[in-house]
Amino acid sequence: MFYNNKYRAIYLPEGTQGRAMLDKELNRLAVGELSLEKLARDFGFRTVEDLSFAIGAGDLALGRIVSHLAQAEEKEPNIEDLIKPSTEKTDGTISVLGLRGIQTNVAKCCKPAPGDEIVGYITRGRGATVHRIDCPNILNSREPERIVKASWGTINVTYPVSVRIRAFDREGIVKDVSSIISDEKINITDWDVKMNKDRTQAILEVVLEVKDITQLSRVLTRIEKLPNIRDARRIRG
Repeated sequence: MFYNNKYRAIYLPEGTQGRAMLDKELNRLAVGELSLEKLARDFGFRTVEDLSFAIGAGDLALGRIVSHLAQAEEKEPNIEDLIKPSTEKTDGTISVLGLRGIQTNVAKCCKPAPGDEIVGYITRGRGATVHRIDCPNILNSREPERIVKASWGTINVTYPVSVRIRAFDREGIVKDVSSIISDEKINITDWDVKMNKDRTQAILEVVLEVKDITQLSRVLTRIEKLPNIRDARRIRG
């Protein structure tokens, strides 16, 4: 799809607003490295600017973009001789080097979730540890030859994601937040509440077990609609 210069001149605010909306959602979900040019092409747009206009004008919903990011991408097998299939049972949810049935562990440092771009890090005798592609431990690795391609599968399992919720304190706020999380059938594995000195503002940090970033986006949106909530967003581990 192409928006001509006349359209852009008339609807300039929509383009600016659309880009702001996109950036806000990607930041809220802590999406790592992402080619906006490729994202635009995936939706049939010539440029990122056209993509932004479509979002701002309401022609393309952010929910569609989030769902698109959550879909597993097909990866081509590569350097298969670097790793052998594990004899241990695996759930088959992650493909390393295009192969399933390989022992994998999700890295605790960056807590990748389906929809994030990921890589595998070959470990001695333990298969591969899966990291976000922008994880500092991957970017600063002293053995880059151990970093290999990885992709998400489609089996319905959950992954831990850290979330920070900032709010002006009020009675029942923790109950309301936990009620939404429960309604989304999301499990909470860790919960911490901190107050500022005059006890007027609260910071809730929780670890949620989500299926993918589509589910994460939905629950964050619902939480942000609660009274007194300033914002709710994913944080990197």
